[in-house]
Amino acid sequence: QVTESQTAITQGCNQAFCAVMSTLAAAGDEVILPTPWYFNHKMWLDVMGVEATPLPTGANLLPDASLAHQLITKKTKAICLVSPNNPSGVEYPDAVLNAFYQLAKDHDLTLIIDETYKDFHSNPKRPHSLLDAPDWKQHLVQLIQIWQSWMRMDLGYLHNLQPKKYQEQYHHLIQLEKFQLQK
Repeated sequence: QVTESQTAITQGCNQAFCAVMSTLAAAGDEVILPTPWYFNHKMWLDVMGVEATPLPTGANLLPDASLAHQLITKKTKAICLVSPNNPSGVEYPDAVLNAFYQLAKDHDLTLIIDETYKDFHSNPKRPHSLLDAPDWKQHLVQLIQIWQSWMRMDLGYLHNLQPKKYQEQYHHLIQLEKFQLQK
């Protein structure tokens, strides 16, 4: 389902996140992050002047889409989830991820799913069905990590940073990544 034109190779998943956020948001915008959050996500948003809107989680550390709904403003550009989560290790169930996808879709936001730790997921099958949605390309960006212990290098990649409203920025991002890989 994912094509070459929807994929960018980066130097690690942190760079993929930085590239995505540089395309989706600008200073003064907001991105919803469940707590506890991955420190590099918050740090990059701070560097960009983007407000990290904290989404509290309960004792089970699962984010709740109905609570996130209450945090959405005109400045909100995206919701970022990490599953399995860093730092908690909690794996977000498919139903939770799909609820957030629907929320993003309903509010014309982008759901960023950072799956850096997907290879450690306890589910031996697919951990979610987000790519089964016929319109996933409009509201979903998937970040993946290829671990350095397997390849002796640290690569990341992202899928689908090309909803129509971001096509020009995505084109420039792909050209930059191609240039870096040729060096």
